[in-house]
Amino acid sequence: VETQGREYRIASGQVDLVVASYTINPDRLQRVSFAGPYYVAGQDFLVRKDDAAAARPEDLGGSRVCVVRESTSAARIHQKFPTMQVEERGKYSECVDELLKNNVRAVSTDDTILAGFAAKHPGELRVLGSPFSDEPYGVGLSHGDAALARAVCQALDKHVANGDWQRAYDATLGSLGLLPPRPPKCTTHVAN
Repeated sequence: VETQGREYRIASGQVDLVVASYTINPDRLQRVSFAGPYYVAGQDFLVRKDDAAAARPEDLGGSRVCVVRESTSAARIHQKFPTMQVEERGKYSECVDELLKNNVRAVSTDDTILAGFAAKHPGELRVLGSPFSDEPYGVGLSHGDAALARAVCQALDKHVANGDWQRAYDATLGSLGLLPPRPPKCTTHVAN
């Protein structure tokens, strides 16, 4: 499910839940419920390896930065870095293509996503490594579905307690060079 279709797919009943890089925030809680977080990421920047002048977010002031439409990334860039010129695309891969073609100076989204693209293009791209937000990922559920939210939290907490969560992290994100996280405690986020 693409970023732009998550709430619609949940609300229309096409899916029962969405597990993705899906940040729990007040705006989304008006439309869907969440169980989580199951992971806390941070928004960062992906830049070309040969861009030695890009050492921290402030170095990108005045530059063109690509984000995905309807993501939380665009609003945060406008708020925290108002001199950056935001370019929006439909998918992260489109933003990365723009970066590889030198059409933008950076891509901004969650460090987990950026680390995957850096691993895919190891000689060309790098993550800046200066996260400037907390992005608590949750499992998106139908608005008001407290029972499913509780069931998801029980399952997540079980996997943290028995070590499955850490093993899954080590086998996936752990190999990408991100800062080691601490396992989160799942809570329900249900509005009526």
